[in-house]
Amino acid sequence: MASFPVHGGVVYATPSSSQAPTPNLAVNTHYYLTEGLEGVAHKQYRGPRAFTLEVMEQADQATLGNAGQYMVYCPVTQQQFTSIDRIRDRRHKGLRFMYPKDEQALVVKITISVTHDVANPIAGGFEEDMVLMGSTTMITPSGLKDPDSSFAPLSHHCRGSWLTLVIETGLSRCLPCLTADSRWWLEKATEAARMVTLISVSREEMRLHIEKWENVSMPRPSVTHADQNGPMPTATKTQEIDIVGDVVTGAPLTLEFEKLMLPQPGAREGDIIFDINDLQSFATRLWRWTQ
Repeated sequence: MASFPVHGGVVYATPSSSQAPTPNLAVNTHYYLTEGLEGVAHKQYRGPRAFTLEVMEQADQATLGNAGQYMVYCPVTQQQFTSIDRIRDRRHKGLRFMYPKDEQALVVKITISVTHDVANPIAGGFEEDMVLMGSTTMITPSGLKDPDSSFAPLSHHCRGSWLTLVIETGLSRCLPCLTADSRWWLEKATEAARMVTLISVSREEMRLHIEKWENVSMPRPSVTHADQNGPMPTATKTQEIDIVGDVVTGAPLTLEFEKLMLPQPGAREGDIIFDINDLQSFATRLWRWTQ
């Protein structure tokens, strides 16, 4: 595997010894770079100085509500990516990268305060049982990606296992991009137990939109008795919640214990459930933090 520079920590996409691996699904990178990032202009990389100025301008406009959070640079060689990653480490630690190396495309996501803070209340629901991995870079054979926030079970985080929960956050206008992010994490699956929580924010409307995405086994289109592959894991939205002001629809948000922690729950263990009151408090704290 080619050597990538990484921001913060790094996890390689290899299954832990306690989990039977499932076949990798072919990630449709073309979908991500076209439909998933529809409306996001593709820029030509013109060197470190121009990159820094363009990112700063985009961040200012995104904070004012005049631009989205995503930028795409293409083509970007691996050598150029190494240079860009050094710039990120020195000056722009809030940037999140996705780099599919075969396409030589760099997707840059800009984090702003209202979206950066949105994961904090959910993370507080299981801080004693999960290890915060933050924006730990995930490296796969086809490239790498940074999450907004991520978690691994306390009992497995030293074993190099894949993250069991990823949280992707963004402005409401970036929902298609967040959906594509969610699909990427699930379609890169090497372990069956994992989920993505997507949260989009509209400060003007005081609206939070939450989606839970998981791999769900679907029948293959033309399965014969001789087919040994069985059902096909498919990235699927399994729950949707809206919070407008203090009105919550779609509650509760349920995060299944065995998918987060990997083993079956014990006698005093169970799913992590955020009911209507939890979600109302979550929204209230967020709006207070971002005033």
